[in-house]
Amino acid sequence: MIEYQGWATIREAYREEDEDDAVLADIAAQLEARVAELAGRDWSACTFRNINGAWRLSVMGNRNHASGDWPEVLALFEWIAREAPGSYGLLSCHDDEDTQGRDNEFQVFVLRRGTLSKVMIRTCRPICRWSKSRRRGRPISARRWIRR
Repeated sequence: MIEYQGWATIREAYREEDEDDAVLADIAAQLEARVAELAGRDWSACTFRNINGAWRLSVMGNRNHASGDWPEVLALFEWIAREAPGSYGLLSCHDDEDTQGRDNEFQVFVLRRGTLSKVMIRTCRPICRWSKSRRRGRPISARRWIRR
């Protein structure tokens, strides 16, 4: 199974006062066409809207097997980084059939300042704290707690 989700705020320049409205309108028109193609699929949702003067993109999908959706979504975010360098956002993916050893982790990509870069996220393990009267106040991992 592969699942992905992401969002982006589309900006033509880093600062709002430096933006060219005509260039931003052209980027928005091109992006609307790309989003319309993705939005028409059964296993994904993709929206692109102007909310209070800011262009917002959101994508999510969930398929039984990795197919054309994920590479196209990744390519869409790469296109945004290239064409709208003031944009920023996040994109994450979990593919349990990944052949490069990332089948048990979320792959997270950060969109900022004209680049889409992959970031490493450490595995999070919840910690339960015992009172001082039990187990001398030492933390115990949730995994050990569940086994009891």
